[in-house]
Amino acid sequence: MIMDSALAVEIIKKVENPDGVMSVMASAGHYAGHLGVFFLLVVSVYIYIRLFTEAITNKDKE
Repeated sequence: MIMDSALAVEIIKKVENPDGVMSVMASAGHYAGHLGVFFLLVVSVYIYIRLFTEAITNKDKE
């Protein structure tokens, strides 16, 4: 509960200071951007592996 009230005080300080809100939003967007890039990287690697293994299995069938 102490953590929650401290967090609430921080949020209220940020709300009273618009620049603080913008910095919080910017850092949140920054982390979201990193997660998005990481997600795209994982998906692309997964697709490449799927295509590669599919090509190998198709060669074996012939």
